[in-house]
Amino acid sequence: MGNILKNIIILIICFFVFDLNSDAKLLDSDFLKKKIEQDITQKLKSSDNDSKKISIEFKKLKFKSLNVPDGDIDVKTSVNSNYISPYSIITVKVFCDKKAVKTFRLPIKLTVKDKVWVAKDSIERGRTLGFSNVCLEYRDITRNYKNVASKDFSVIGNISRKNLKPGTIIDKRFIKKIPAVLKNSFIYLVFESSKVKVTLPGEALQDGGMGDYIKVRNKSFRKRYIGKVIGKNKVLISL
Repeated sequence: MGNILKNIIILIICFFVFDLNSDAKLLDSDFLKKKIEQDITQKLKSSDNDSKKISIEFKKLKFKSLNVPDGDIDVKTSVNSNYISPYSIITVKVFCDKKAVKTFRLPIKLTVKDKVWVAKDSIERGRTLGFSNVCLEYRDITRNYKNVASKDFSVIGNISRKNLKPGTIIDKRFIKKIPAVLKNSFIYLVFESSKVKVTLPGEALQDGGMGDYIKVRNKSFRKRYIGKVIGKNKVLISL
């Protein structure tokens, strides 16, 4: 009788264990790595740039598989698309039917390469960038991912705001477009009201791009104004 009771108890326990695991599944490390790669790539690779190459090197996982509930599985990482580091410890969250079921930390080595604009020779500050002094090359941009001038960012015709050595990757923060109006240059001052419109010669006291408000001077009357840049060497002064 005792043995029969013992066997019944064992069968009941086995039944419940089997039942609890019937709605669960194992995620192996290869599956997780693939999902992590997909999530990071999606965050870092824009749809309009097919030249970007992203590689991820995983450190050894502490587990071979994860036991999660059965359902629609998704994996999200903590990689920040605005700032990335070659060596990072990321947070990985596993979701089942949009509910977080597992969270763990994972060290990775991340490398991002892209076709970017590079100085072909020495470029002095204030010099215009053109095909004679810049070219496109594949480079590792992991450490300056957001600021480099990649192939989809045209640098031709821009002015360098700093001295550049040969081989330097062009940084978008240190170039500027040639202004529509240059400081100390001859300009046309367009004086306009609801009833009158007069154009007179003048001088720009500041650089200005389209839509900028800059200080100008009328040479004839030696009077200063603040006007809006409306075209090449043309500034509007509303009366």
